Formats: sequence, C-alpha cells, structure tokens
Amino acid sequence: MFERYSENSRRAIYFARTEALARVSAAIGTKDLLLGLTHELYEEGCPFAELHTRRDELRALMNVPPIEKMPEAKDIPLDREAKIALAYAAQEANRGRKFSVMPYDLLCGIVLGGDSTAIALSEHGWDLETIRAKSIESRRLFPPKRPSLRRILKRYRWPIIKVVIPFALLAALIEYLRWQQR
Repeated sequence: MFERYSENSRRAIYFARTEALARVSAAIGTKDLLLGLTHELYEEGCPFAELHTRRDELRALMNVPPIEKMPEAKDIPLDREAKIALAYAAQEANRGRKFSVMPYDLLCGIVLGGDSTAIALSEHGWDLETIRAKSIESRRLFPPKRPSLRRILKRYRWPIIKVVIPFALLAALIEYLRWQQR
C-alpha cells in the first residue's frame, strides 16, 4: 500500500503509529498523522519547517500530551478518518502529477478529510490553499534530487544490454539479408 509514499512520508506514518501507541489508542487517527509529520526535521528555510518548530503548540491544539516513554512497537490499523486522509493525499499527489506522496500531500489529505483535526488546522491558518502554496514554494526552493546519468546507467546497465543487443542483432541480420538479395 505504501509503495508510492516517499521516505519522509513513510517516516511520518511510522511516527504517527508511535503517537497512537503512546496514547494507548486502538487505531492511528488524523491527530497522530499530523503529529507524525511534526517529528521530521525539515531543511532550513523550508516552509514546512514550522511543523517541527511548532510541535508543542500543535500538541496542545490536539490535546495530546508529549510522549514520555517510547511504547512497545506493534502494528495497529488506521481509523476511518486516517484512511480517508491518506486517500486524499494520494489524490493530491495525482493532482500535482507526481508519483510519490510527499509529506505536504499528507498534510493536504488531513485538511481535505474535514474532521476535527482539519478544522483545528484551518482555524490556525493551515487551510488547503496555504498548504498548496507552501508546497509549491518548497519544491521551488528544494527541487527533488535527480540521480546522475552515470548512476542511472550503472543501475540499469544489464537490463539495457539485454534489450538492446537482441534488437541490434536483429537489425544487423535484416540488413545482411537485404544485402544478400541485391
């Protein structure tokens, strides 16, 4: 299910699980997803860095105490609102014509969900248009790192060779047969 999620988004969901386990909750909710997003230390100057710097304020807004002791790791499901938020996050990534679901897509998904967490975020200035504007600014300031051509060729050398050599041999054979017919 999480193939499309970037590493930072996966980490946010991992920390959301930790938040839910610390509250002894039966499922991961949108509060936990939001607090999971605050664990990530974003790059300096990133518009989403204030999620990390305002973590305590967001905890107070959600009425969630800080984690005192790390809970024992175990799997717990997502609740209905969190599933809806993740579906909206995937739609937001599709809207931006991206394959990967980024952390700001998760934040948009939470706001689009329309539950109490979304309402609290909207009241504090984190509405959908603001988040979208910040995500555009973030992509402008911190464009995604693309691998070099050398790294791509090194990784895909054998698949390319397996495909190109048969076609090259076939093309050479066709040319040879044409030459023989003249």
